[in-house]
Amino acid sequence: MPILSALLFAAALPAAPPALPANAATLVVYRAYAEPILFAPTLVIDDHEFGTLGQKRRLSFALAPGKHVIEAVWPAFSAQRNATLEVRAAPGQQLYVELQGAAAPMRRKGTSALVEQDAATGAAALACCRPPR
Repeated sequence: MPILSALLFAAALPAAPPALPANAATLVVYRAYAEPILFAPTLVIDDHEFGTLGQKRRLSFALAPGKHVIEAVWPAFSAQRNATLEVRAAPGQQLYVELQGAAAPMRRKGTSALVEQDAATGAAALACCRPPR
C-alpha cells in the first residue's frame, strides 16, 4: 500500500517549468493607477495567463530573449477594452511596462494601454506598487 501511495503522489506532482537561459531578461508589469479601479485584468504573456494585476500591484517575470506579446484582458463586465503590447527582450535587460486605463461614460467602453517605460520611470513606480500577496 505505501508504494501505491507514493506512486500516486509522484504522478500528481506538476511537471517542472522549462529552464530559462542564464541571460534571461526581467519583465516588470505594474499598475500604479488605472480605471476601472474595482476590476483587475488578467495578464497574458505569449498566450499564457500569469495572474491578475490589481491597483498598486506589480508582477515580475523572467523572459527568454526575443519578441513577446503582453496582453491585459479585462473581465467582460468591466466595460474596458483589452490592451496589447509587443516587446523585444534583450539578454539581461530589465523591462518596465505600465498598465494605464481610463473609464468611459455609461454604455461605452473605456480605454486601456500597456506602455513600455524607461528604467528610471519604472524603478520609481515600484515604490508604490507591491508584489501580489
